[in-house]
Amino acid sequence: MKLELTSITKRFGRVTAVDDISLQVHAGDVFGFMGSNGAGKTTMIRMILNILQPDSGVICWKGQNVHLVDRSCFGYLPEERGLYPKMPVMDQLLYLTQLHGNHRPKDAKKHIEQWLQRLDLVAHKRTPVEKLSKGNQQKVQFIAAVAHRPELVILDEPFSGLDPVNVQVLQQSLSYLSEQGTTLIFSSHRLEQVEHLCNRVALIHRARIALQGSIQEAKQWAGVKTVRLATPNPLDFVESLPGASIQDRVGEMTELQIQKGLNPQDILRMALQQGQVMHFEVCELSLEDVYLKVVGE
Repeated sequence: MKLELTSITKRFGRVTAVDDISLQVHAGDVFGFMGSNGAGKTTMIRMILNILQPDSGVICWKGQNVHLVDRSCFGYLPEERGLYPKMPVMDQLLYLTQLHGNHRPKDAKKHIEQWLQRLDLVAHKRTPVEKLSKGNQQKVQFIAAVAHRPELVILDEPFSGLDPVNVQVLQQSLSYLSEQGTTLIFSSHRLEQVEHLCNRVALIHRARIALQGSIQEAKQWAGVKTVRLATPNPLDFVESLPGASIQDRVGEMTELQIQKGLNPQDILRMALQQGQVMHFEVCELSLEDVYLKVVGE
């Protein structure tokens, strides 16, 4: 079971929103789309859901073109909320779940109750949506996307409007879905969430994929590492090392960036020749570092 995009292109007039993108999302993946506003993430999501059709290329789910796939296979949490403001939470979720046509009211209600419990919304199940906080409205929208038990769930900026506590609650819910075998795709500007939750990512920049792969592969893409060491001594020797540069120094703590091929232990050995070293560590780039490097270049 997988989602496969092959040479997808979408234009709006003279603007190319998605330019010859190919990627695969495997069954059970938690796949993150990264990219700046206007990079093409939402357009790609809408084509996966067959809301928009590509100008060229093919999108398949489990080997079948998405325009032939039963819509109940997919769940979608859009960035913009699409709830009925005056309708009570439970009535609304029952209605939206049954629209997918694969739940009897009694079964649907039981499953929705479980999600309301998990997201701490039981006390609000008779409350009209417009009376809820923005964070709780977002959680109701999330339940609407997953209550019909879809095989693939796509979430566009799912953490928008959530406080840190509810971010954690939603993270736990995504982990639960993943453990149940649901394939997840989400687009987010919160790269720390992408790094924490996803096993694979794609960075979309100017309508094309700049990099894709596992989290580890993405971090290694730039071919650089960060070294942090604390010493009271000057580090003049760094200037003579090709591929090494000092990024920051605060007090006795220095942060260096070293290119692939330079052994961090050489840095430590040379620093020890100068005198005492109180702290030394080698750090990978974060996804945010990689993102800034790609977009900056």
